[in-house]
Amino acid sequence: MLHGTRTFRITVEKLPDPPQATTLLNRYSTDPQYQQLFINLEPYINKSAVSVQAHFSLQCTYIIFRTLGLRHLTVVDLQNRVVGIITRNDLMSFQLEERLACQLALQKRDSDEQPLD
Repeated sequence: MLHGTRTFRITVEKLPDPPQATTLLNRYSTDPQYQQLFINLEPYINKSAVSVQAHFSLQCTYIIFRTLGLRHLTVVDLQNRVVGIITRNDLMSFQLEERLACQLALQKRDSDEQPLD
């Protein structure tokens, strides 16, 4: 016991089927014994995580992903509150569109450079 706080040993088990999990969560969330228990996640938080504003351009977001090699990117509002997360999979279609546009531009340039007979 440190400074009057109680330490509990918690085990992790596979969650049961969804209806049973919902019942358990509802029971724990309304039980006064559990309402004052908190988990300190601070050791696991990346305080220097990269984020973008919700109105940020898709093209710039994609460039940030590619440049930094990110897997996830936090989206925040004007008050810096998290409103979403963008993943690599979210940008896959953008990547394909970008590649196609580059390929079409190269083909057009090549066709413009060919001499006329």
